[in-house]
Amino acid sequence: MTIADIQKMNLLDQIETLGTIWDSIVETNQAIPLSSEEKELLDKRFETESSTQGINWKTFRKNFQINSK
Repeated sequence: MTIADIQKMNLLDQIETLGTIWDSIVETNQAIPLSSEEKELLDKRFETESSTQGINWKTFRKNFQINSK
């Protein structure tokens, strides 16, 4: 599949493809080594984002399908 193929897809299919690619990257690759500064920055961002409510992928997809009709 090429970028051109992905660009021809509707938005929902593009997002689903991106999710599949991301899941594959996470499952098949080792963690990237971080410097202490990068780790500190990510820890701060995680603390900030931990208090933000989010939704899981299935809920997002369902809501997106409903809202895009």
